[in-house]
Amino acid sequence: MSDTVELHLPARLEFVGHAAALCRHYCRLCSDSLDEAARYAVELSVSEACTNAIKYGAIESGRPAEVIVRYTLRDEALEIAVLSRGPAFSLEDVPAPDFDKHPPGGYGLYLIISQMDQVRLTHDDGWNTLWMEKRRH
Repeated sequence: MSDTVELHLPARLEFVGHAAALCRHYCRLCSDSLDEAARYAVELSVSEACTNAIKYGAIESGRPAEVIVRYTLRDEALEIAVLSRGPAFSLEDVPAPDFDKHPPGGYGLYLIISQMDQVRLTHDDGWNTLWMEKRRH
């Protein structure tokens, strides 16, 4: 079984809550196989991924854009892809957070990678896609 829902959002921070709300719904569908902590981790990861896509894809580039969030519920995992336009980058190029100085930002990708079972990034035809997976137990 595989069900996919795609959400297109204006690339504005006030719309991040819509992506989180749909994520919350999808996580509830997995409540038999994802405990509350795992569901919270997935929702946090989606919120962080969307915030980063908007801040670094739309706001910093100065061009109007949209963010696409694709949720796929499979028997073995919940997969989420966050797509945004912007310059290509590599997960390896993102610096680790500075835990000693506690800056007000810079923790998003660290949180995502530490909370999700699998994370990868692709860049194709001007679109960055952050793929995240949380296995169902």
